[in-house]
Parts: sequence; structure tokens; C-alpha cells
Amino acid sequence: MSNKDIHTDEPIVDVSSAISKSEKFFIENKKALSTAGIALIAIAAIYLFWQKVVVEKQSIEGNENLWKTEELMSKDSLKLALNGNNKDVLGFEEIAQEYGSTDAGNIAHYYSAVLLIKEKKYEEAIEHLEDYDADGKMMPHLKNGLLGDCYSELNDSEKAIKKYVAAAKGAGNVLISPYYLTKAAILSEQNGDFDAAVSYYEEINSQYYTDPAKHAMEKQKVEKALGIVKAKAALKAK
Repeated sequence: MSNKDIHTDEPIVDVSSAISKSEKFFIENKKALSTAGIALIAIAAIYLFWQKVVVEKQSIEGNENLWKTEELMSKDSLKLALNGNNKDVLGFEEIAQEYGSTDAGNIAHYYSAVLLIKEKKYEEAIEHLEDYDADGKMMPHLKNGLLGDCYSELNDSEKAIKKYVAAAKGAGNVLISPYYLTKAAILSEQNGDFDAAVSYYEEINSQYYTDPAKHAMEKQKVEKALGIVKAKAALKAK
């Protein structure tokens, strides 16, 4: 596969998840206009050199390493994909560290987080997710969902629920939103916040499972869960 064939715009999605950066230079000193102009030319030259020589080279290298490691992950060589072999294969964590300023490095943060979650290393996964610059229609919401999973496993229900709700409302579609709203409802129920759980289940039915013909089975499950939570809420109110 050639470098041109390597696609790094979005990582392979694991649900079980680059905002562009810009730099602006302002020169306000009119008296030093001439000097500033020369400085700008120098800065531009350095910037172009950095983009063309350093960043481009890093991007190509990062893409090559990412592709190799993606292949390992697709073959379920998860530990090797995460950590590398200290020889000819860089793990996702090392790619993220070495090529963090490139698309490949950014995506490596996401992959690292996914594999660390599989290893139950949730705090480390959170660090990578926070460094992952999610972009596109799906990835920002899946990122929030994965953060919710991490916080849930760390018994920080409040943060987990916030992330699940952010993922659901951000996605706003029938594939993702009910999934994360259900997680938010379950955590709320476990915390004894039955009113919140009821509201999440009702939101699923009213906003997403609106077609009985398409979502009859899913709607039935939500109705059952909703009935149980309402009963618990009624008992608590007595």
C-alpha cells in the first residue's frame, strides 16, 4: 500500500468514539513596520520549512507506522498494537507520542484509548481521549461515550452521565443517542435518581423510537425499563 492509499481522516470506530488549528500573527507597531516586515518574511520562511520538511516528513512516517499497527489491531494482536515490539513496530502509544502533531499521531491517541479500556486502564485511556482531537460527524460523540465508559468504570457516575448525555445529544440520531441515553438512565437508576432515569427513557421513546413499525422491539424494552424505574420512584416517594 502506498502512502497515498493510507487514509487517516478518521479511525476505525470501536463503540462496545482534527479540529483544525490556526496561528495568526499581528503586527501593530507602525514605527517598526520595516523591521516587522523582514521579521514576518523570516517567520514565514521558518513556518514553510517546518510545514514542508518537518511536518510533512513526520506525517508520512506517522502514516506508515499507523498503517502497520492498524494491521496488528485488526488481527487481534492488541498488546503488540498498543506497546509495539521495540524493534520494527511502533505501538499506538509511541506513535501518539512521536507524531502527536500529525493526523496519524492524533488517531493513535484514539486507538490507544480503546486498547487501554480493553486492558481496564481507564485513567490512562482518559488521558489519551483528552488528547484526541475528535472531528467529523461521529467521532466527537463516540469520544464522549468512551469517556463516559471510563468514568463509569472509575465509579464517577456524575461525570459519566454528563458524557453519555453529551454523546447522545451531540449525535442526535437513532443509532447512537438511545444507546448512550440508556447508559445514562441505568447509572441514574443505580444512583437512586429515578426521575432522571425516567426522563432519559422517555426521551428515547419520544425523540428516537417514534416509528412503531421500525422500533417495536427496542421500544418494548425501553417501556419495560421505564415501568420498573417509575415503580421505584413511586416507592421512594412514599
